[in-house]
Amino acid sequence: MGKKKKKRTWWLPDYYFNPPAKQPGEVNNYSYGEFSVTMCPECEKAWELGLVGKKRIPVYYDDFPTWKLKEETCPSCKENDETD
Repeated sequence: MGKKKKKRTWWLPDYYFNPPAKQPGEVNNYSYGEFSVTMCPECEKAWELGLVGKKRIPVYYDDFPTWKLKEETCPSCKENDETD
């Protein structure tokens, strides 16, 4: 049997953007740290800096929702702006 091609659908829980307030004496299970994926306003792609060895490189996501992501210009667009 062949494998069916399934399109990946991304889903981000709301607590990544609005974690619930921690109550005194309660362990906050939603403290995952800052969500590192951002959206480039120029090319409108989602991206983040990935770690390869000791070097940080930009990782781009073509099929990633950009709703409510922080906006930050990606290194590729910054490089294009500097050369213009």
